[in-house]
Amino acid sequence: MKLVKFISTCLISTVYFNALGQGPILIQKQINNHLVMDGTKKPLERGWSLITPAEQKKGEVSLVKAEGINIKCLEGEAITFGVTQGTVPEFKPSNNYTIEVKAKIVKNNGRGLDLYVRDGKNVSRLICITHNRVIINGEKVPVATLNGKEFHTYRLAVEREERKMHIYIDGIYKSTSDLVLHGGKPLFSFGKGNVKSDTEIVINYITYDLTGAYAPNI
Repeated sequence: MKLVKFISTCLISTVYFNALGQGPILIQKQINNHLVMDGTKKPLERGWSLITPAEQKKGEVSLVKAEGINIKCLEGEAITFGVTQGTVPEFKPSNNYTIEVKAKIVKNNGRGLDLYVRDGKNVSRLICITHNRVIINGEKVPVATLNGKEFHTYRLAVEREERKMHIYIDGIYKSTSDLVLHGGKPLFSFGKGNVKSDTEIVINYITYDLTGAYAPNI
């Protein structure tokens, strides 16, 4: 009887602990065993689209052995890539989904790496990863402070109907951002969009799973 009571108390405490802001209760799943982009090919060679305006001066993209895709943009340069429902790989969520990016910011004096999601029902605010913090564009308090010059794994677990994006860094829950109800063709994009900054980014991999919103399996 004492053992049953102890287990019940632990279960209640776990639910209460999550309710206090330690993250949503989601199924855990590893999703990096099927990468949609890695360091073996440049984004355009992998089927991604260049979505930087034609008139904009583009940055440089190269491959760094054993590390990934290197993006260098001087002040006045920008470069952003995306996938949508018409690309291969395709990005066309119809339910909950999860995105994962492993990257480091070698240097920046602006926003750094920008991530953006439009899932056909909602849009996210710009997620900006710099050399020392992660911010949601427009918010004063950062999602996290960190050493961005080292590789970190960023996971976005989206509950589409609830319009919630749960943000994890290195397997640890950090924050939940409200999505904005807005239609439009689905798009997931990444790159350096702030032309005012001098930035260098290395992306080890990007992947996503369109079958559900999953917490990291660590």
